[in-house]
Amino acid sequence: MKTLFRAGIFVALYLLLSACGGASQVTPVSVASPATLIPTSIPNRSATATIEPAITSTRGLLTRPTLIPTIDPTSVPKLLREALSLQTLEGMNGYKIRKITGWQYGFQELPCCGYQWLDSNHLLLYPKTGEGMRPHQDGQRKEDLSSQPVIMNLETGASWLPWSNISTSIYIARELGIVFQQEAYSSATGPIMDAVFTYTFDGKEITYYWGRILGVSPSGEKILVDDDTIIDLRNDKITDLTWHMDYDLEREPKLYWSSDETRIYRCCFYFADLKTGESYNFEWGDLRGTDGKPVSSPMSGHSYGQWVRNDTYFLIEWNYFYDSSAHDIPMFSPSEKTYYDLVEKAGIPSDLFDLPTNSVYMVSPDEMYVWITGFSHVDGTYHSFLVNLTTFESTPYDSAVYKFTWSADSQFGWIDEYDTADAYVLSVDSKELLPFPVNPRQENEALWHPTENVLAYTSKNDHTLALLNAKDMTVEEQELPVSVTDFDWSPNGDRIRFTGTDGGLWQVDYPMFQHFEQITGPMPDINEMFWSPDGNSIAFISGSDIYIVDTIK
Repeated sequence: MKTLFRAGIFVALYLLLSACGGASQVTPVSVASPATLIPTSIPNRSATATIEPAITSTRGLLTRPTLIPTIDPTSVPKLLREALSLQTLEGMNGYKIRKITGWQYGFQELPCCGYQWLDSNHLLLYPKTGEGMRPHQDGQRKEDLSSQPVIMNLETGASWLPWSNISTSIYIARELGIVFQQEAYSSATGPIMDAVFTYTFDGKEITYYWGRILGVSPSGEKILVDDDTIIDLRNDKITDLTWHMDYDLEREPKLYWSSDETRIYRCCFYFADLKTGESYNFEWGDLRGTDGKPVSSPMSGHSYGQWVRNDTYFLIEWNYFYDSSAHDIPMFSPSEKTYYDLVEKAGIPSDLFDLPTNSVYMVSPDEMYVWITGFSHVDGTYHSFLVNLTTFESTPYDSAVYKFTWSADSQFGWIDEYDTADAYVLSVDSKELLPFPVNPRQENEALWHPTENVLAYTSKNDHTLALLNAKDMTVEEQELPVSVTDFDWSPNGDRIRFTGTDGGLWQVDYPMFQHFEQITGPMPDINEMFWSPDGNSIAFISGSDIYIVDTIK
């Protein structure tokens, strides 16, 4: 039986544990014109394959985990360097396989992943080096931890170890070929200070900037340091913001960047536009409702959400733990300071479902529509609405939605109903819910093609792949050579990979389906399978090793 749709939201919201702080009113001031950033010259530090700064930060480090088995934590870097290696294996049908092996404890699986692709030739590895207790919705749980990341070149097998403590994050600017992190550094005579160090994927130190990381844009190319400075790694520029933080930023939610990374919002209320040079903070009384009157301060802060309407408005997502008294869905413009209640503007009865404890909303990729689903304690049923975020036109649906995903072009949505075998396609153009001609198997996942309006899913059994064209609602079924447990599109959608029930890996070309090929033999305990960014390789974890399989001969 499917889990309640709203239950999945509880887990996602569990980590959102920061309440919103107050703000003081400041008159908007233009930012000084961005100046060319002159990076701090690099001190005389040898550039080797292994980078280990001599100093350790004195800022509240977390305790190192108990190792598995108990090992002196200071020996972990040396043990990893000596243990990890890259081997080349003979694959099936002429496909090369590489294996990262040697660390018997394996790679971290929870709460995130054991590795990340940096580019198609580099992996960021998270070897298991200990255990620790982490908070969960049902209490604390013991999980494997990784205290020392490793970056490996898949062409040469060379690896290096970024400076690390458990509280340090590694950030990736993938298109620039840069990784960076917070470190503590001092000159020979100066005090220890926070600095941002940048490296190539092969560990060559590039430069460093003074300051403490407080936020990073999705691309990794822009960094907020020390409350009010934006570092642009692509253009080597800095922008000094004129907003005034009057609370501890580290206790507040993350920065929200617009899709082009030129607008920034942080609760409550802080706004910067890097194009116009404006940056300021304001109060509730500066916001105006549709009647032109100041908005009264609500009981809940506007801490979480996302940009909508071409990144001009910010749509609030309520926090389950802190915002249970909310009865509206705010949407406001930080630049124009106009404020809407989506529930009121869209004509949704405010008592129809509870906010936020039993509702969720999914914004379309083009930011112009939102699908809202909620459970009403008034009539004991689910209700859903499709809302146009520009015109506020809304269409109601009596649908108990279990899953909802948008197509890449925002023209269609896939809807899986709770506790039934029924699945639908939402057409934004017609506003209709169109039933699948052939339903997915129960508990099955349907995946949109990366660019086309085509849904892939297994249908009547685990060796039949169905391809639903959402434009004309036609279905093409393909018989697979093996029973499969999962599948995934390649990044550009020209192939589909399958995992057989025996752990073997297969792929087929799309849309012709002319070449079904097995590229690995059966493998035990396969998990965390991801395509490389260029689609020419697939990596996965099996046992205590990471495998990288070429998909192009």
